[in-house]
Amino acid sequence: MAVTIKLEHIGRNINRHNKYLRMPSPWVAEIRGFGEKYFFDRKFLESNTDYPNSGEGNRGTCLVFHLHEGRVYEVFDTKTWGFHDRYFCTVKENKIIRISEEEVIKWLTERKSSASQFMSQHSGE
Repeated sequence: MAVTIKLEHIGRNINRHNKYLRMPSPWVAEIRGFGEKYFFDRKFLESNTDYPNSGEGNRGTCLVFHLHEGRVYEVFDTKTWGFHDRYFCTVKENKIIRISEEEVIKWLTERKSSASQFMSQHSGE
């Protein structure tokens, strides 16, 4: 089952016209493992755009992402022009639960360990 998360894309209209006032776009990435270039191997999710309260200004446009249970995500959410919130989360019982980076590392390590055990048990068949 998928849960949706809406992140406001502050400055979307301004980003298109003025490169000096650009605001980073919000994003969500699924954590797929440990990476070679960056600490985590991430797959950035596609989003849909929602215009619930948008006007000619720089607020009100949202990016909508779909998150699935049993997976771990990193979220970059722009809150204001000077503040953003970057965090890890997972979905449990149709709710988005924040988790720490340490919990992500533990989850990945346990997942890698159980995959190695499975492969070693079934390698002689």
